[in-house]
Amino acid sequence: PAPAQAPAAPVPEPAVAGPGPLAARDGLTQLLDRAVHESTDQSRQALFDAIVGALVPDEARILAALADGHRYALIHVAEPGGRRVLENASSVGRAAGVALIDRVPLYVTRLLGMDLIVEGPGDNALKDDYAVLLTDGPVRAAREQAAGRRPAKVLRRTLSISPLGRELWEACRP
Repeated sequence: PAPAQAPAAPVPEPAVAGPGPLAARDGLTQLLDRAVHESTDQSRQALFDAIVGALVPDEARILAALADGHRYALIHVAEPGGRRVLENASSVGRAAGVALIDRVPLYVTRLLGMDLIVEGPGDNALKDDYAVLLTDGPVRAAREQAAGRRPAKVLRRTLSISPLGRELWEACRP
């Protein structure tokens, strides 16, 4: 008798289609189909779901701090020629109790980009807050970096919640 042969190795299953052009096309097709059939309220909820899904916890804390209508100090540091070396340093991070205080400029930039908060003109009533911000390590470092023969330029602004941010907060607040 002939020796027994080992069973044939199983044929691998075709890989499941992952991210790529076909998945992206299907996703876009589904979104366009939803857009045709969704009500205004459903579209608003989809927008809010997407925004909340894009936030990190520290950003949610900042939004919560701004939700009461309070304005916070915001500064930018620029070279004498105008090029900014630091943007969006704000007192809102400490007030909100964010975990990564050194990332407040990034958080503020992201929230501004999502139109959840707005930058406004400087406010002399926040002069103490501006003074404290100027003592923060990253702000001092940026001022030193920006200074040439002339001192760095510090732009004093304010930060507050935007109409979209308020609408999101009112619809989704805990």
